[in-house]
Parts: sequence; C-alpha cells; structure tokens
Amino acid sequence: MRKSVLLDGVWKATRNISTDLGFVRGDYDDSGWTDVPVPGHWQTVEEFSDYPGKLLYRKKFRSRKPAPGRRVFLRLNGVFYFCRVWCNGKYLGEHSGYFNPFEFDITDVVGEENQLAVFVRCEVEKDADAKTQVLGVFAHWDCKPAAAQPGGIWNSVELLEKGPLSVEAVQVGEFEISEGDATAVVKGVVQGPPRAEHGDLKIGWEISPDNFTGAGLHGEFLLDARDSYETAFAFEIYIPDAKLWWPRGHGGQRLYRLRLGLEGGGNVLDTAAARFGVRTLEMKEFILKVNGRRVFCRGSNYAPGDLRPAAAGRALYEKDAELMAGANLNMVRVHAHVERPEFYDACDEKGIMVFQDFPLQGLYSSAVEEEAVEQAAEMAVLLGNHPCIAVWCCHNEPFKAPGENSVLDAIMTNRLQDFLKDTAGLARGNWNKDTLDPKLEETLKVCGGGRPVIRHSGVPGLVRGGTDSHLYFGWYVGTMRMLKGLPGLHRRSMRFVTEYGAQAYPNPESFRRLQNVNSLKDVDWKKLQAEHMLQKKIMDKFAPVKKDGSLEDCIEVSQWYQARLIRYFNEFLRVHKYDPCGGAVHFLFNDCCPGVTWSVVDYWRSPKKGYEALRDSFRPLLAVAEFPKRWYPCGETVSSKLSVVNDRCEAVPGAQVRWAFFDAGGKCLAEGLKVVDIAEDSAAAAGRAKWDSADAPPGGYALVVELTPPGAAEPITSQYEFELRKRGRPRG
Repeated sequence: MRKSVLLDGVWKATRNISTDLGFVRGDYDDSGWTDVPVPGHWQTVEEFSDYPGKLLYRKKFRSRKPAPGRRVFLRLNGVFYFCRVWCNGKYLGEHSGYFNPFEFDITDVVGEENQLAVFVRCEVEKDADAKTQVLGVFAHWDCKPAAAQPGGIWNSVELLEKGPLSVEAVQVGEFEISEGDATAVVKGVVQGPPRAEHGDLKIGWEISPDNFTGAGLHGEFLLDARDSYETAFAFEIYIPDAKLWWPRGHGGQRLYRLRLGLEGGGNVLDTAAARFGVRTLEMKEFILKVNGRRVFCRGSNYAPGDLRPAAAGRALYEKDAELMAGANLNMVRVHAHVERPEFYDACDEKGIMVFQDFPLQGLYSSAVEEEAVEQAAEMAVLLGNHPCIAVWCCHNEPFKAPGENSVLDAIMTNRLQDFLKDTAGLARGNWNKDTLDPKLEETLKVCGGGRPVIRHSGVPGLVRGGTDSHLYFGWYVGTMRMLKGLPGLHRRSMRFVTEYGAQAYPNPESFRRLQNVNSLKDVDWKKLQAEHMLQKKIMDKFAPVKKDGSLEDCIEVSQWYQARLIRYFNEFLRVHKYDPCGGAVHFLFNDCCPGVTWSVVDYWRSPKKGYEALRDSFRPLLAVAEFPKRWYPCGETVSSKLSVVNDRCEAVPGAQVRWAFFDAGGKCLAEGLKVVDIAEDSAAAAGRAKWDSADAPPGGYALVVELTPPGAAEPITSQYEFELRKRGRPRG
C-alpha cells in the first residue's frame, strides 16, 4: 500500500538567483542561505519581507531505494505560483497553479542521501489589466494590502511510495435519483507501466455510511487490457434507499465513503478512497434546485480563511462554518480563490452550499489561456467529490473597474471621461469575457460533475444575457433605497445578487490591534487607508466621524450603517423570492487579514453588528416590513407593507402576524393583527402597518412586527426604528 513521509520543516532559501544551476547539486554550499518554514510564505520571513518575486529553496532528506516493483513520488501539495523542481541534480519538471497538488516520479533518482532544489516564482504583476498568473484575490484585491503577496511553498511536501500501479483522480458523480434509489458513476485513472505480470486487473469497491448508520455495499469492476501509462475507467454503482445530502434547513447532510482496491496477479496493488454525498443540482433562470426541490440561496462571500493559507487549517474552517450556520447561511461564495480541502469538508458537514469561483478576477493577458483552462479542469477534479459545491463560476468581474468610486470623485479628479469609459466597459465585450470565459465554461461543463456553470460574475445584461449581479447601492452608487426601483427598471439584475454591502470598522478591541489608540485624534487615517483597505471618502459620506465623538462612537455608527444596509437588501430580495430573485449573497463574510472592509466577521473572528443583521434577516421564517424612512415629518402617516417569507419545506397555516408602533417609552400607539396561511417555500404579502402620527412629538419611534406560528412559545420579531422631526423634507 501507500506510504508517506513528510519533508516539512526548516528549508534553506535565497533570493540570489542566477543562470548557474550549481544550487541543484548535493554538494552545493547553502550555509549562507536563510532558514525558512515549509509550509510557509516567504514574506513572513524577515529576510524576505520586502517580497522578492522569486526564490530558490533547498532541502536535504534521507530515504532509501524502493523495493522492486515499488515507486517513489515527490508530491508538492501547494506552491504559489510557478516552480521548477530538481532532485539530486536531475530536473524533474515544472508546474503552474497554486491550489492543485502535483507530483514527480523519482523512483530512479532517490537514494539514501538526497538533495531537493526548487525554484519558485510568484511575482507582483505590474499591469493589473493584463495579468499572467491565476491567483484571483491573492494578487490584486481591495480587501488586502497591495504589498501583501502569497509566494512560497505553502502546503506540505511529501515522499509518497506506491505500488507498481496506482489509482488516481477518483470521482463519484452524475447522480440520478428515482423512487428513493440512486445511481452514480465512479471515474478514475490507473497509472503505471503496463506489464503482463499484473495479469487481469479488477477494481473491488465498497461503499459505507460515513456519518450515519446503515448497510454497506460492495462489488467489483473488471478493467480492460492496459496499453498505456494512464488508463481511465468508469463504472456505475447502484445505491438502494439512498440517503441524500441536503443544504441546511432542507434535510440532513448524509455522507458516504467509497473505497477502491486495485487487484492484479492475486495481489492488492493499490487502494484509494473518496467521501461523497448523493444529491442532484439544477439551475434555471438563476433558481437553484437541489434534489428536485427549489432552494432560495441565503449567502455571503467568503474571503480566504487567511491571506497566508499555510496558517489556515481545520480548526479555523470549522469555526467559520459554525459562524456561517449561526448567521442562517445556506451558501457561501468562495470569492475568486480556491480554499484548502479542509474548508470544503467543513461545508459538506454543515450543509453550506458553495458557489465556487475559479481564481480569476479582473483582466488577464491572452497568454494565460492554456494555463487557465488546464487549472479549471484540475479544480473540478480536486473539489468534485464535495456535495457542498453547488455552482461553478469561471471569472469574477472580467472588466476594468472604474478608477474612481463615484461620478463625483471622477469630476473632482478631472477623470470623468476615463470613468465613463471604464463604466461602459462593464457591458462592452473583451477577450476575457468573449474568448477566455466561454472556454472555461465549456471545460467546467465537461469536467464539473454536472453542476451549473456561470460564465462570469458581475456582468450586467441590459436586455438579455448578463449573469449574477453586484449591486453596491448605498456604497459606490447612490443610496441603498435605489434598490427599490429595480423591480420596475431592471428585473434581470435581481435574479441572483452575489455582491452588496458596506464597510465597517471592527469592534474596539480589534480596532486597537490595527492601531493602539484611544481617541479619534490619534487615529492615523492615511495608514488605515494604505494598509487596512479603508475607503474613507465613502465611509465619511455614510458614517461620518464627528469631531467631538469618541472612537467607540465612530465604530458604532459605521457598524450601524453596515447592519442597516445588509438588512435592507436581504429583506427586500427575499420578499422578491423567485420573482425573480433566486439568491441573496452578501459581500463580505470574513477578513483574510487585519483590515477595515465589508466583512461582518473580522480577521480575529469577532462579529460586527452586521453579522447580527445577516443572522436576523436570514431567519428561514420571517415577517418583514417595508423599510421605514430614517425620519418623517411630524403629523405624517407612517405606512409600511408587510410580507411573510418562508424558506422551510413545510407550510405554516394559521400563523399570526402582529404589528405595533411604539414611542421611546414603550407606549403602544397603534397595532393590528392578521392570521395568514403561509405556504412552504414562499414569499407573500401580509397586509400593511399604518399609523397617523398627528399630535405625536418629535423623537424616536419603532415599528415592531411579530410572526407567531401555531404552538410557538415565542414570536419571531423584526423591529424598525425611525424618527419624527419637525416639518421638513423626509430623508431615506
């Protein structure tokens, strides 16, 4: 069977690179090189903190010659971004792509004393509109410092000993479900030299429950005669009374374990295993069906768990999955990157569906085409067995984003013409949209296990076409209430919304880890912008800093605004459930580094008020009111439409919807009650709350809406605050 020996630990590295390949020899003197950790990122080492784009690595290791018939491979599980590899002076090959493991056969090279040498390149690209590395958010992104770069051997390196033949790239998919039973197709590759002594080959298979109790299944499949180093195989399995995998709130997350044994000449030559879940997926007009049932997607964008993936691991991802579940999410969009495998394991187990981006963001050179297509296929195989993967997306925002954040900024900087040109480019064709992305789409349709594929994200379609939408009303564009006009102006942009949000400062304790200050006058605002991604002009517009306010006040106002915007979008989009909206995926769930961003959970996993808004507005069963204005003139009638939203799989007949207006002292000023029958998986009107504020003094007021299902001990409550002011122009 297989044996693995890790080569992790302290390696040697240098930035001094020349055309001389002497460094690949075993007798080369690397005593002057710097000690670096593997796995790791070289920018975390003081010697390389200024981030050279290229580095040489060396590692000595002891081993032994393999027994006859055994093979030894050098496996690198992750390198940012391009590398060339030598062992004992022999060149093994090169690899591009950060997320996919790769290996080299060193059976004829390895001995007792060995020297490994690796050249790694992960450069800061000078032209952000013609990138050549498939790095996604790890390259250019407004949620990380520009100076922070990922280069390094970031995942484990190992020696992997295998038998004469091995089973690779095992995939379980193409599920069909009928009357409780399921069929699936198992695919894979047998690798190794074709030899007569192996005799007739067969694969014995066994399926057993992984996280539940049930009966196992087993069988075998005879392989055709082999005449090449790689032989693909595929066979169908039948699973009676299949236990299905469901997203949160729709059923359990049942997982199976497949074990394969390759047999030949009376011996077991290799084994392989894969965990999978039985479920089907379909998306039409951006409405997702899982196992034939509609599912409204309540989501958020997931940044890298850590900007340094070497520092992330199972414990972090389990915590994040708990936070996602606590926020009532059933989907996360892995934003323009591929996570470590442990992340997808956690989502499988929690029932969190994944809208999986391929790591392309912005514009790329045509030179990247071959690498990108190859890596897209690799991503599909790497992640293909995870039932949580619900949607593939090929490219995030394949256009040049305007350099200014608003028309006003463009006018103030005399760049209005450039701003308008870049804005027009959002809809105009380019090589990325029209050539690269269709090829990636076709690749993922072939290799992606039958999952829905979205060609690109954030591309508007004025009359036809277009994809999911990025709607930054209330941040980059106008006010949040502009969203209200979309049903009449451009319904297509509401079909599936995968970005909306606002920045907010982290909680005081976390803020002081960014800057150890106690008052606003001591805050280094320029540093917050340069190193921690604060967009201060926009923040000051929506959450202005008062000169006499405290640091805590400043943080509170920003978090209040972020929470209000999140709640406004979530409730509005959910009221338009399936008419036409199939999903609301907020931006952003987490920070990947210390910063001031759109996240609702900061780098240290401390939730902001926006997290509470996400949680409350994504409750599966909810009564909501049309958002009141922030203030009304005294004497005006305050009126708000009421709706009920039910994402559950069962109807709720005879539910009570109660509304009431209260003053600041808790006195009830007006109230009403309506009994409604709420259909399963629905959104429907539930009357109107109305109060004539005649004779009411200026001050703070609240509209409270309660939904009480039959037999419930407590109502599900939504509260909306507003003010009455002396006569003047109402504001939103």
